[in-house]
Amino acid sequence: MWGHMWGPLMGSAGWDAGAGWWMMLPGLLVWGSLLVLAVWAVKQFAGEPAQRLDAPLTILQERFARGEINKEQFEETKRLLSGR
Repeated sequence: MWGHMWGPLMGSAGWDAGAGWWMMLPGLLVWGSLLVLAVWAVKQFAGEPAQRLDAPLTILQERFARGEINKEQFEETKRLLSGR
C-alpha cells in the first residue's frame, strides 16, 4: 500500500521527492574534514626534508657553541658529515 504512493504533493519520485544530493552533504563534510586532518597530521609529524637532512650539522653547531667539542673536533666531524 505505501510502496505505490502517488499524489499531487509526492511528484514522480514518491516518498523521497525531497531527498537529493544535499542529504549526502553532512557525510561529505565529515569525510572531507577527516581528510584535511590526516593531511595536516602527516605534514606536522613528517617535517620538511631539508630540516631532517640538516639536523646532524645543526646539532654539531649547537654542541660547538656550547663548548662540548673543540674546533678541531668540530671541523673533523663537519668534514665527515659532508662526505669529503
